[in-house]
Amino acid sequence: MPTCTLRTAKVNSTDIKGDVDKVSGVWSQLFPESSFDYFFLDEFYDHQYKKDRQFGRIFGWFSFLAIVIACLGLFGLTAYTVARRTKEIGVRKVLGAAPIGIAGLLTWEGVSLLLCSALPALPLAYWMTREWVNGYAFRAPLTWWQFVLPVFLLIIITLFTTGYLTFQVATRSPVQSLKEE
Repeated sequence: MPTCTLRTAKVNSTDIKGDVDKVSGVWSQLFPESSFDYFFLDEFYDHQYKKDRQFGRIFGWFSFLAIVIACLGLFGLTAYTVARRTKEIGVRKVLGAAPIGIAGLLTWEGVSLLLCSALPALPLAYWMTREWVNGYAFRAPLTWWQFVLPVFLLIIITLFTTGYLTFQVATRSPVQSLKEE
């Protein structure tokens, strides 16, 4: 009993159903004892990677939610630090510190926390990503900027998150800061 497996057939037509019927007819003439089973490659790949796309969307939304919650926490930490250091800020202003210097001093605390957390996270992220990508037959190489760019974007988000409060306090009159204490 002869067996034959046709791997692919390229079809350039708008009448897909008609082409499938033609191929089925030729198949049944050549191999009457074998059944004609077919699938479309684009549908096969679509089905194969559907779960990965769904995981990517869900992961993206949860990542966005995590960043928003982290920004709220960072905003709260900055508000607490500013409230705790109100007298110090007033004294610095009286002694001639520039508002940008005070804002930079307070903002550096948030950025330094981010950098301290990014140091152990980057190798871990590289290892986890490499292990995940190794499960695919075709993969893109991992480059350094794919890991440094998110840290840079998080630093910018941190500057915007803490910048509002710190600049607001840094530009306030030192008399108000010292009177509150």
